[in-house]
Amino acid sequence: MNNENKVNIKKIDFFWNMIGTVFYSAISFFAPFVVINILGAESGGLFSFGYVALSQIVYIIAYFGTRSYHIVDVVYKYKFSEYFANRIITSIIAIIFGYIYISILLISKVYTFEKGLFLYVVIFSGVIEGFFDVYESELQRGGKLYIAGILLFIRTLVFFTVFVIVLYNSKNMILATACGIVSKFVVSILLANVFLKNEDDLYKGFNKNSLIKITIEVFPIFLMTLLDSYIYSSSKFAIDLYMNDYSSGLFNVLFIPSNIIYMICMFLMRPILTPMSELYHTNKKAYEENFLKVLTIAISICILIFVLVLFFGKSYLQVINIITSYKYKELMDSTVYTVFMVTLAGGLFYTINTPTYYLLIIEGKKNNLMYMYIVIFLISIFTSNILVKNLGMLGAGINYFAIMFLLNLFIQGIKFVKWKK
Repeated sequence: MNNENKVNIKKIDFFWNMIGTVFYSAISFFAPFVVINILGAESGGLFSFGYVALSQIVYIIAYFGTRSYHIVDVVYKYKFSEYFANRIITSIIAIIFGYIYISILLISKVYTFEKGLFLYVVIFSGVIEGFFDVYESELQRGGKLYIAGILLFIRTLVFFTVFVIVLYNSKNMILATACGIVSKFVVSILLANVFLKNEDDLYKGFNKNSLIKITIEVFPIFLMTLLDSYIYSSSKFAIDLYMNDYSSGLFNVLFIPSNIIYMICMFLMRPILTPMSELYHTNKKAYEENFLKVLTIAISICILIFVLVLFFGKSYLQVINIITSYKYKELMDSTVYTVFMVTLAGGLFYTINTPTYYLLIIEGKKNNLMYMYIVIFLISIFTSNILVKNLGMLGAGINYFAIMFLLNLFIQGIKFVKWKK
């Protein structure tokens, strides 16, 4: 294949995107364990649900699915100021949604006051990630993905450092989370403007009609991203409703490898999205060849990981048992091991979805994906609640695997059907 038909990725972009994403994934892994060891399993479970699941839904609303559109807008159909205004509006909507959701469960007494207060605070972590992604999207569109990786790394480091210091000294998870979030926001706003200070008229040239057009054009992506996020976390939300914070924490511990694998897949995908978009518009044959390479690599990695976990899965659970100071006694039970393997398999199917999903967006298949996500969303609402209510954590694992398998079948189907035409 000629060089002009290849997806060219800058080494510095790849490196810093990897550092930022891997570090963010690592903190998502270690932060709950810090809480478990300082405050106990119940608090660790609550932190895991709030920081990983609920905060992610709020992040998706603030994010609005715009990055996958923004970074491939290489002809600058819309200005940064218009994407920025869109992100302010969606971030406000995210806060309103989060507060309404938590308030309903507080009023209905599903949540205690302390749990509700913590969740009120922690959702701002997701809002901040969603908001500052607009800066990172602009940097990537301008060929400076490495700076976006640096910003993510610093933002995550500041949050985690402040969070751990305050938690260790105060033993107050709400205070520690609030301090970490405030620190992250201040550092993020300063650094974002420093790295983009040389951009001319960054916030100027705003057009109201363009803002409306962006929202309309991106809405299908937002809707399916939101639905995808719920589908991915439907088992966690069902556990939160029908079980307790202890069970939520245990399930999130089992879920960690799936989260990490997905994050790694994302860091591999992000650098190639903009060049793949350019290739799609200039050489479709080369685009398809590169797509097959990316999909083959993703499948190969997932198969390798599954085989390794078959051999070392129990050792992983034993290590987690030690890290959590044996606070989750069920970790070595055969049923829990089954849940672990089932969720891992589901996570691998979800990871294989990722390259096809983003490239289908480049191909303009947003509506096909949106209809598919609506169907699977409705199925997941029904299955997650029924299975968790009747089978507990095992039901959560089975639900996750079945939904991820179905999702993968549909997404790959959309792509392959196109090939047959």
